Amino acid sequence: MPSSVIKYKSFDGKEFSNRDEAEEHEASVIKSGDMLRQKFFEICEKEGPEFIDRRLLDLMRGKFLTDDAWKIMKSLYRAQDVMLRIMAQEESDTSWLLDFPEEEEDW
Repeated sequence: MPSSVIKYKSFDGKEFSNRDEAEEHEASVIKSGDMLRQKFFEICEKEGPEFIDRRLLDLMRGKFLTDDAWKIMKSLYRAQDVMLRIMAQEESDTSWLLDFPEEEEDW
């Protein structure tokens, strides 16, 4: 005889057998996403203003609050994969991606 199974799905798509595990996972993702975002900002500041465009950093600070920091960090991680795919294509000239201007005014 068939029996029903209750599953709980977290905001990032993972499934759990009980609500507490799903809520614990979501809290962990939120905390981890915010920590990653803060480390990202720290590294960018150490590297200097020419490393990551300031407008992107401002967007990340203002638009993505702590609860949503995981979204931008996951998107940046996925963007890295997309960029690697593009760079793997022989017809794409991506050599300019590796060059950094000496002065921020060059941006």
